[in-house]
Amino acid sequence: MAELDLNWTFPITVHRVVIWDRKQSASDNNQINKLKLSFSDGTSTGSLDMISQGPRCIDVTFPQKAITWLHILPVDASGNNGYSEVEVWTTSGPQYSNNTCVNKLTVTEMVLL
Repeated sequence: MAELDLNWTFPITVHRVVIWDRKQSASDNNQINKLKLSFSDGTSTGSLDMISQGPRCIDVTFPQKAITWLHILPVDASGNNGYSEVEVWTTSGPQYSNNTCVNKLTVTEMVLL
């Protein structure tokens, strides 16, 4: 299961992360079914469902937090999975994405690592 670490040299304040699974080919069934997000402030989202055989993405919003790293860990996946795109949304500055993920989830409570 392909993990992904994102690091910043200074704290950024984030409130949203959007993750897209890589596109499957006709010859494989490689996909991320569930994953969790862990943050440098010592919290985690717990398991998030990317909806197997569904939209293959997750759009997670949460109370804003200042972080220096984000760890994305698949907790249920098959085959040689991976990511096609990861969006980390800050609370300031201009931001834009032309992607629309229909699998939206609001996390109101985080788990301590």
